[in-house]
Amino acid sequence: MHCLSQHHAEQSRAEQSRAELTGLGQRFSAHFISSIVARVPKADLDPAADLGRLELGACYVAGIANNSYEQQYHIQLSALWDENPVVNSPTALRYMPDVVATASMAQLLSSKDHVVFVCAVLGELDYTNPGSWFLQNSDDSNITTNSLLQIEENGKDKQTWTAMDEATFNILETVLSPKGKTAVQYWHGAPDEGDWKTARPEQSAIRVDAPVHESSTLHIGTQTDAPVDLDYRFKGASNVYVTGGALWPQGGSWNPTLTMVALAQDLADKLSAK
Repeated sequence: MHCLSQHHAEQSRAEQSRAELTGLGQRFSAHFISSIVARVPKADLDPAADLGRLELGACYVAGIANNSYEQQYHIQLSALWDENPVVNSPTALRYMPDVVATASMAQLLSSKDHVVFVCAVLGELDYTNPGSWFLQNSDDSNITTNSLLQIEENGKDKQTWTAMDEATFNILETVLSPKGKTAVQYWHGAPDEGDWKTARPEQSAIRVDAPVHESSTLHIGTQTDAPVDLDYRFKGASNVYVTGGALWPQGGSWNPTLTMVALAQDLADKLSAK
């Protein structure tokens, strides 16, 4: 009888805790991506022929749409000059700023007189959009699968995406090309099967149809709709903690890995101190 009473008491506390955990999955953010590959004649950028046989570089360009820090994006811009891509490929793979956002062998082999720019452009999905969420699926009793993700692009998302694409094209054509946009060529087609053209690629060709860096489903804060408190603890629970990208109140534009590691270390320090 005691065990049964204890079970009912624990079940009651669990139900109460779930009831107090408001906001679970009602907020969702992530990054949408555009991928743009361009090239500029090496002679325009290096008239004195100072570049070596293999040159790699990268920079981070931050931006916002509509002068709003709720519409953030960034351009991860890699620059590659490779005199002999086949011979240099082992070295290039070791030192490449990003092995994902890099030029393909076909793009490099066809650009022996050019510097290739690879732009991975990430924008922030609107975290205030009620049409984007990650919630329980009441029609599925399997706890490992009973969830649904819905991502709905709204007007703010479209504005951010348009702004970041246009900023990327403008940087390539007015900053990175000494002779302007007429000297810039863009890669059209699949990475290993396309071709270079002076026209900008179509929107549908550069926009990736999947998000990355999902976040905000368990956002942290003192607001009543935030399911996690500032000590990483689920509100309504005494010994359940969470860390990771789910805590972001807002997606921002940055790649999240180092921040996630820092949060995990901070939580571990706080728990070990107890």
